[in-house]
Amino acid sequence: MSRQADFRQLFDVQPVPTWLLDDSGRTLMINAQARVLLGGIDPQVDLKADVPTDPWQLLSILSPPARTRLRTALADIGSQAPIRLDDLWLEGPDHSRLRLDALIRRFDLDPRSGHRSHGGQRVLLQLIERQVQAGAGPQPSSWDGPRDPCDPHDPHDSRDPLMSETVFLNSNDAIVVTDALGRLRRVNPAFERLTGFSVGGWQHRFTELLQPGRPGTGELEAEILDAIRQQGRWSGEALLRTADAGERMVRLSLTALADADGCAQGYMAIIGDLTESRRASDEILRLATTDSLTGLPNRALFNDRLNQSVLLAQREQQTFALLFADLDHFKEVNDTLGHAVGDQLLIVIAHRLRDAVRDMDTVARLGGDEFVMLLPNISRAHALDLAERLVLQLNEPMTLEGMPDYRAQVSVGLVMFPDDGESAEALLRHADQAMYAAKRAGRNQLQAYTPELGQSMRQTFSQHQELRAAIDQGQLEVHWQPKFRLSDMAVTGVEALLRWRHPRLGLLCCCDFLRVAEQHQLLGTIDTWVLRTTLQQVAAWARQGRWPGDWKLALNQSASDLQQPHWFDQLRQLLDQLALNPAWLEIELAEPAWSRPTPELLERLRQFRELGVSLLIDDFGTGYASLSYLRQLPVSGVKIDACFVQGMEQHESDRVLVEILCQLVRRLGLGLLAEGIETEAQRQLLLQMGCPYGQGYLLSAALPVDEFESRFLPPA
Repeated sequence: MSRQADFRQLFDVQPVPTWLLDDSGRTLMINAQARVLLGGIDPQVDLKADVPTDPWQLLSILSPPARTRLRTALADIGSQAPIRLDDLWLEGPDHSRLRLDALIRRFDLDPRSGHRSHGGQRVLLQLIERQVQAGAGPQPSSWDGPRDPCDPHDPHDSRDPLMSETVFLNSNDAIVVTDALGRLRRVNPAFERLTGFSVGGWQHRFTELLQPGRPGTGELEAEILDAIRQQGRWSGEALLRTADAGERMVRLSLTALADADGCAQGYMAIIGDLTESRRASDEILRLATTDSLTGLPNRALFNDRLNQSVLLAQREQQTFALLFADLDHFKEVNDTLGHAVGDQLLIVIAHRLRDAVRDMDTVARLGGDEFVMLLPNISRAHALDLAERLVLQLNEPMTLEGMPDYRAQVSVGLVMFPDDGESAEALLRHADQAMYAAKRAGRNQLQAYTPELGQSMRQTFSQHQELRAAIDQGQLEVHWQPKFRLSDMAVTGVEALLRWRHPRLGLLCCCDFLRVAEQHQLLGTIDTWVLRTTLQQVAAWARQGRWPGDWKLALNQSASDLQQPHWFDQLRQLLDQLALNPAWLEIELAEPAWSRPTPELLERLRQFRELGVSLLIDDFGTGYASLSYLRQLPVSGVKIDACFVQGMEQHESDRVLVEILCQLVRRLGLGLLAEGIETEAQRQLLLQMGCPYGQGYLLSAALPVDEFESRFLPPA
């Protein structure tokens, strides 16, 4: 069907008398209803009489005032809102008078329709019958004119095909009209722009241009045709093929077209292009579910996949593995080489992890230097083997900016479903716990989760919470253990030892909870409390005249505390405030802290010596310090660890080792003390080896302050 024929058909079926005029009022075209009004012509007889014999006939049958109003309206009408003229009187062919309203609007038909006014502008004029009450003036003619289709208050449904044609041609949505066989009959310009196809450019069924919009759906053409046969319509999303062999994601609404007898004439499709909005939504989804640095799935997407894996494994009675990996010493890379290099390292690690697993596995980055791997349908043995190979692959050298042969280290925790947890949350928590167990065991290794490990983690967490409360609720105590001269058992000083009077477990030694305190950054708070409490107590004894001037107070301190400038300043202020002699104080530092002293620690130790505070190496012999440090560091003495002292009576090797240590320390001119002395035989052996001082249960255990006062301090 040509566009000109389409226009004539739509124009002719207008339900009200309609003229196409130029701006002078000359008739260019009239429809069937207007021909009936003008001359009583049967519209079914003379459909081709587009223009009456007299093109000015409309003006001639108007009353003079109505003619003037119409000419004025034709001259004034613009391109915006239509003009309505009320109470126009016309004389019909039988000399009856008809009272009508006129609706005038500018009409710009698509140039391809072939209907152009010759130099003038086209105006659409439609006559609408005026409804009057019975007996109120001239009655309407027998012609039953429909209501104004542009009147929003008109309760009747008057469709306007001419306006529909305008919508068809100017719609942003693509519109297709097919014949009964589904072949293109008409398409609007939007369809041609969207697909590149015109009516003649695609000779097959329209539905052959469509593909399902989602993977896994059935045959789309059959689905559409079945829905149209049963319901007369179909709507949904699809991929629309284009002339350049591309595809557009579209939203389709197809409606069957039928004649008055209900026979199928074809269907109409309205097509909205979703391609750009879908791309935008896909990008939003990608950003929401993908790690921007590595391109791996992020925490949100991984949690979803983990939950889906749990459901699938439960339904199919399968097992799967979850690996939790954390880079060792990653902070050192950021601090030393910069965050840009740290990001480069994370990208390389992501690639290596992805290469190390199967295509069906998921590798995700949870954040920072934490990665997780989901391994579906795998046995424990295979999962362990894959995880061990993964650690080795990550240890392979890589080139980073500023470090051409960097070797990454990673601690990995492994859990299995359902043995190690039956929910996503439990599996992820247990994998994290196993990973931290690998770090505590020395890093750069694999640790599989066990129930015992989980129990230990729960106890650690509980102890951490209780320890925080203990600090606030005054459950910590300082106990005092005397140091003595081996020759005569005379007390020469005292060591302050921390104890926790637990409300449920009783009195706990510091070795039972200091590891937890260090893990959870409570050690600084505890050390500060011990320092203040012990110095205040010694100051009180000194004011009472009960503190012997040749005694020393020994305090255990962590290397991390000593490296902080504020700790030294705090010590000096306390000594000044309490009027204590710095020579009364000696700091005991465990041997591992001396093995690789940082510049900050060395500087702090020199400051202690300058202040007059003595420094002792605690637990000597248990670490791996270089002996040269005994000569180079500002050390005043060492304490031989109790494990060697207590083994001297049973093991010749322990006895020989203690003897060598005693000789070495004496030759270096350092002070010497042995701890853990429990028997008289041990005391005698140490005296023979030249050790002058000791500490242990032979004289006394660590005592509460009142008991220590009563046993070892002179009366006030």
